[in-house]
Amino acid sequence: MLPVLAHGMLLVTLILGARPAPHGRNPPVRVDPVTGEKRVWPTAKTVIDLYPGPDSHFASSSVKLSWHAAERAERYRVQVATDGAFQSVTLDRTGSGLDVTASGLRPGHYFWRVASLDHWGTPAEWSTVNDFEIRPANALGEAKLNWRPSTSIGVKYQVEVARDAKFSGVVATGRTENAFFTPQPLPHGRYYWRVTTFDGDGKKLEVSATKTFDVAEGGIVTYQGG
Repeated sequence: MLPVLAHGMLLVTLILGARPAPHGRNPPVRVDPVTGEKRVWPTAKTVIDLYPGPDSHFASSSVKLSWHAAERAERYRVQVATDGAFQSVTLDRTGSGLDVTASGLRPGHYFWRVASLDHWGTPAEWSTVNDFEIRPANALGEAKLNWRPSTSIGVKYQVEVARDAKFSGVVATGRTENAFFTPQPLPHGRYYWRVTTFDGDGKKLEVSATKTFDVAEGGIVTYQGG
């Protein structure tokens, strides 16, 4: 039965919903169903659909992490760690975008998660934890060697590539009529190379000065000889 005031007016009690308007002055406060305590309650939904998915692997030291927008979320907190308990966090970043690039990652296993933040900065529960692996990049690289061609006609070139300046450990060699040579992919490191020129009868004409080059990254790098 509703209470009646002295002037016959009804006193109507309005029962407001537990969640205020998204941009009200104060964050919503609710009773925790587990502890029974009043606490600030997040209005943003939990983030779902993280990419890359679990058990992904990459050869790069940088990985782009992305996710779908969560309802009523205004910002997102992203964490990357080397353990599933997130005791060793390597990245902890908050922003308004739907992706972040984790860079400078060493080979190993990583775990990551995202929490949405509402208008008041109250975080929702963490998303499902995804994991990925950084694998060592291909340890081989390519080098294209080229040099100034001889003015003689009908010459051939003998190319030698070695790990030492004395050429006691030749790792690649070949004979060509062209003034360039591409050895097979080589492990990373420093190499020495030289070119011996022969005439059409197979007579040695000259041996170039020894040059060096470094294989440090993938792709083809051109090295100019004398």
